Amino acid sequence: MADDTQNTLAVVDGKTLPQSLLVGVDPSGNLVYQFLPRVRGAIVDDANPLPAAPPVATLAAGTASQVAMAATAVIAITGPVKGGYIVNPESAADQGVGTAEQLYVDPVAVPGAAPGAGNGTAVSLDPGASWSLPCPIPAGVTVHVNAASAGHKFTVVVWS
Repeated sequence: MADDTQNTLAVVDGKTLPQSLLVGVDPSGNLVYQFLPRVRGAIVDDANPLPAAPPVATLAAGTASQVAMAATAVIAITGPVKGGYIVNPESAADQGVGTAEQLYVDPVAVPGAAPGAGNGTAVSLDPGASWSLPCPIPAGVTVHVNAASAGHKFTVVVWS
């Protein structure tokens, strides 16, 4: 069985139930189930109320959205950011190049720009594909992007 608080199960009278269900017995002996809402695994009640307001994210464009020189990586995301994504447009027209091509994204190093460069820490994005930042990144950390053609455009959005 799962062990985290969000998915932990309880067995009551031979029935497996999420622990977010409170089990009781009414005066007639029938089992009573009450849903207890959860926020990030915690039961919401008087001791642990819902937040007064949801967190607000500020959306912004990334550091760069075009590979200016052929096969020369650019920095697309610069930390600190809480999240973000990069999209390689599907069409050659949206990419700003003659023929739609792959885009290479690397959150650790500078990626190459030719077939075969999508390995190690680099990810190869086919036309129309996207890549999401897997976790927040601190100040000084960068995500590089590269493509074979000069002028290759891509979409990059970050939030903090």
